[in-house]
Amino acid sequence: MAYLLNEKATGTCPHGGNAKPIAGNPRVKVDGSPVLTMISQMSISGCTNNPSGTAVIPCTIAMFTSAATRVKVMGMPVLLDSSKTTNIPTGAATTVSEPQQKVKGI
Repeated sequence: MAYLLNEKATGTCPHGGNAKPIAGNPRVKVDGSPVLTMISQMSISGCTNNPSGTAVIPCTIAMFTSAATRVKVMGMPVLLDSSKTTNIPTGAATTVSEPQQKVKGI
């Protein structure tokens, strides 16, 4: 079991950028904020990716590649603090932090 993510969750890309959810599902709230579903994304700002001194290619969006298998909102699987991400355009993964700590799911 893992904690469900809502719009208060934050994240960090491996290059130090800060990630915040773009939009959750307004019909279901946990701890007063909309729950995030598989179609939710995180906006990343402040990424300093600079491979081998080349031009900066920052992470801009974190897209989720996994979600809950048993908990859904309006037919969409909800996101958990264990859900995996892939950042666009770098392919790196964002680490999600500060999930709400009241509701868990599988």
